[in-house]
Amino acid sequence: MASMGDRLLAFVYPFLEVLGPEPPHTKESWSWTGIDDEPMPPFNSSRVSSYAVHPDGRTIFVSVKCYKLNPGLCPPYGDRSSTFTFDMESHKWTHVGDWILPFRGRAYYDHVLDAWVGLCSYKGKAGHGHVCCCDVPPAAAGSMTTMPVWKLAVFRRFGVQRFFDDSSKRHLGATLVYMDNSRFCLVESVMPKYDDFYPRLRVVKMASFMLKYGKEGELRVSGRCTYASMAYRIPHKHMDVELNPVAFWM
Repeated sequence: MASMGDRLLAFVYPFLEVLGPEPPHTKESWSWTGIDDEPMPPFNSSRVSSYAVHPDGRTIFVSVKCYKLNPGLCPPYGDRSSTFTFDMESHKWTHVGDWILPFRGRAYYDHVLDAWVGLCSYKGKAGHGHVCCCDVPPAAAGSMTTMPVWKLAVFRRFGVQRFFDDSSKRHLGATLVYMDNSRFCLVESVMPKYDDFYPRLRVVKMASFMLKYGKEGELRVSGRCTYASMAYRIPHKHMDVELNPVAFWM
């Protein structure tokens, strides 16, 4: 889901659903609708790996990760992972290139950094669990053969460091929230250390921080990170659901 101006967008295969402004009259229904003249997305929405709204406010970039084992899920590009744009004014899909954005899920545009910021999608020590940023290409760039330049965030004293370890059996998911002016909050959901004794207990960890560019152009975590955690119980019907936390900033 992404917000563009006064609208929310959601990929509900095979369509792109839109939630517009709240109706001025309470008797009118307020619900998700499809765009009448909107063409179907040229990919399976279940394969969307990352997305980001362009600072122009009308274009959204969407990366789709495809697999050779199931090429039929990504027509018409088969096993080619690709990035597309959708223009909210013209309702047109454009294939940008056979590469994907370096993020996992949603990325946010920060006007101070002039870059998209999100959680890194690359596995291993050099990726997962890190925050990264990416240059924003022109909305009407057309075909691009390579992905935009990106970099990992580093701590002044400790170098590149993970915010969380997603290889841990306790890790359930994480979400990055943008709080404006290069301020972010990372929310992680984990199982308690003694899960056998507390099968319905989950722990939420939060880390708030600021980002800035260093003297050599590197992306740095500025100042001190603020950490907090809390435990909560979940209903039985949600016991087997391991999703990234749903969080937003108001």
